[in-house]
Amino acid sequence: VVELLDEAGRLLHQTTTDTSGRYAFADLVPGRSSVHEITPPGLIDGQAGPGRIADRPAGIVRDPNTVTDILLQSGQRAVEVDFCEHAPASLSGHVFHDADNDGRRAPAEQGIADVTILLVDESKQVVATAQTNADGFYRLGHENLRAGTYTIRQVQPEDWWDGQDTAGRVDGQPSGQAQNPGDEINQIRLGWGQTGVDYDLGELLPASIEGLVHVDLNNDAQQQVGE
Repeated sequence: VVELLDEAGRLLHQTTTDTSGRYAFADLVPGRSSVHEITPPGLIDGQAGPGRIADRPAGIVRDPNTVTDILLQSGQRAVEVDFCEHAPASLSGHVFHDADNDGRRAPAEQGIADVTILLVDESKQVVATAQTNADGFYRLGHENLRAGTYTIRQVQPEDWWDGQDTAGRVDGQPSGQAQNPGDEINQIRLGWGQTGVDYDLGELLPASIEGLVHVDLNNDAQQQVGE
């Protein structure tokens, strides 16, 4: 949806883009106006272009969705008043019981539910969180994740030991480095609209050793009745 506003910000016209993303406002009274674009659902604002009237800029970019001060004289035409959008990126993987501790999820290895996963950007800020589902699967940032370099961190689940973690692939190419031990995969580089998969975090169940210390009266290393 694209809107044409007058100098006072009142709505004059509204239109929608066609299948190629183009829009137009025709038969306008000459004067000063603004164009405002409503960000489409599921996309992230990029930049706006001021456009041009003949060989000069058409307007002033106020924000990614608005170009103001477009002054049209009689018979003039403003073109290339454009609005750029980005598709969000996403990262996903599993937290699982890595029974053979090789860092790779085998079909028979069960996922671990309700584990908290954090996504950290280059400024060390947490920008997204997720909880694993019943299969141990998580997905981060599929609605609003921007291009950048990221770190995945896991909150260690209770009653489990840290196992091997494995960096996955972004659009089919390896990206990232697992810190073992550490519950962290860093240096994940994502572009706009790219998808990262198989960022897996393995966990281990505690093992145990037990036995008996006893008085071995007949020195046969077996506990008999009375010993």
